[in-house]
Amino acid sequence: MKKKFINVPLCLALVLLILGGCGGKNKADNNSQEIIEVIDFLEPDNYFEEAFTFFEEGDREATVDMISAASEFIQSIVIKNDTFYSPIIEVAVNKLGQLSEDILNGEVTSSDQLGEVFSSINRSVGMYHLLVIEDWVINETNNDSSLNRMHHALVRMDYALEYVALELTEFEKAELTELKEDVLKAEKATDKLWERSKKKLNELNKLLEENENSLDGTL
Repeated sequence: MKKKFINVPLCLALVLLILGGCGGKNKADNNSQEIIEVIDFLEPDNYFEEAFTFFEEGDREATVDMISAASEFIQSIVIKNDTFYSPIIEVAVNKLGQLSEDILNGEVTSSDQLGEVFSSINRSVGMYHLLVIEDWVINETNNDSSLNRMHHALVRMDYALEYVALELTEFEKAELTELKEDVLKAEKATDKLWERSKKKLNELNKLLEENENSLDGTL
């Protein structure tokens, strides 16, 4: 069963919207940028959460609308002229398209089925964010974008775990939290930080794959 965990960040976005209306122009501009970052931080999972709600209410068309919105956002993260890693996103988008078709055909009967697909999508999006910045990190270019995408990659993995209710050990949670904090505090997207992030995502992907296998009996 999926968990509701989007409410706190949404409240943060509302607080920033309120703050953006106070003070001088420079303060408003700074807060506007923070709002953009918070919204980007939430997507595509704000759409996925809405999809869950509509699905549980029995509104298939609205569920599919939210999935379509998520799909559009996911396509927007692809870097222009990237043909090497973009197939990761193409596969994810196709998977969402198939899910929408299955929902309309009445083949999806449980929100857990949505959670499994949404978890998979987050894993794909997270890996894209990380892999696509490798050359930037090596060549020391686009530093801010590299750090931003690195953090998004780790956050997407958080969502992937939540959607299938896979609990980490306290040590694993602490490691992931520390890594996210280190990325947020970093002034430079270093090779070491990128390698740590890649290692952590690979470890968590392996856990998720093992969880899938244990559910379908293939272990």
